[in-house]
Amino acid sequence: MKDIAIMQIGELARLTRTTPRALRLYEARGLLGPVPRRGRYRHYHAGHAAQVRLVRQALALGLRMADLARLPQHTGADALAQAAALLQARRAQVQRELQRLRAQDDALAALEHALLHCPEADPTGKRPLALDCAPA
Repeated sequence: MKDIAIMQIGELARLTRTTPRALRLYEARGLLGPVPRRGRYRHYHAGHAAQVRLVRQALALGLRMADLARLPQHTGADALAQAAALLQARRAQVQRELQRLRAQDDALAALEHALLHCPEADPTGKRPLALDCAPA
């Protein structure tokens, strides 16, 4: 059997474009699974690099470390179902945020229209915030 390539923390940090400090945090939060040590040095392998990339992608998508830490470290059906449920919950949050942003965009468009097309709302012609102007 071929030996797994072992990396120290600096090499893993360079490979995954993160920092040793972030790697230590991920390990402390239980996001990397077991990390063997030899003396003071942590010894990482390609599986850890893949896990770091996954963690970074999940964090960039708005998931929280606390949520990720609650996921099982194995890849059985129950672990995949828990991960899928976490992703579904995050997607639901994103959908709610999209609805909020669409409503905000509609309100901004109405205000823009009022400012540009309803000077009659102010006889001085200074065009105040004419929120009572009929939309286009």
